[in-house]
Amino acid sequence: MAKEKKYRPRKSSVDIFINTVLTVVIIAVLGLSVYAVGGKISTKIAENEQAANEAAGDTYTVQNAADEKGLSVDDFLAQYGLTDVAADDLMSSAVEKMTCGNYAKYNDQTFEDFAATNKLPDTVTEDTPWSEAQDLIPISVTLGGDEAFEQMKQMIGLDDSITKDTPTGEAMPVVQQKYSEYLEAQQAAQTAAPAASEDAAATEEAGGETAEASQSPAPSESAE
Repeated sequence: MAKEKKYRPRKSSVDIFINTVLTVVIIAVLGLSVYAVGGKISTKIAENEQAANEAAGDTYTVQNAADEKGLSVDDFLAQYGLTDVAADDLMSSAVEKMTCGNYAKYNDQTFEDFAATNKLPDTVTEDTPWSEAQDLIPISVTLGGDEAFEQMKQMIGLDDSITKDTPTGEAMPVVQQKYSEYLEAQQAAQTAAPAASEDAAATEEAGGETAEASQSPAPSESAE
């Protein structure tokens, strides 16, 4: 009997950023340090997608995806409407070149279910490039739901100009900037903490020496 194939979640470059952000939200809620997973997230989306995704540990290629679908690379590209894509390209970059209809099919969904899940506006059709449609998804959907959005909003100090329904293309630059500022503040606080502890210890030590000196008996005068 043929071994059942297990398909991996399909990740775009935006997905990689969002997954990291959500990890930080969870860690922050648990009261742990966010700095271990921080890094220069605010610059990642602006970098070359292939290089950025490889740096993030993404090695899932078009060849891997074709193999899991049981297709040759040529058939895989034809089935999902991909052109100018090579077998060793990362799928996280390749999906950016798909239409919404093909991306839904790639994820084993109907377009209707895909559009409903992502709360896409009616202006998005099966022929809309997925790279464009991502910007129209409400930011709360992109971040994993209303609760995750509210946690993120509280954590990084988003003002009310960004709501759960703000399109991702409009909201994400603000989220990235505020998140970067949040990490910088965390780093500054961690840097300042040891210095403050050293100052407090020095003050305490100096205070102890002063108290000790004040309690020492005065030298006796010799009788004449």
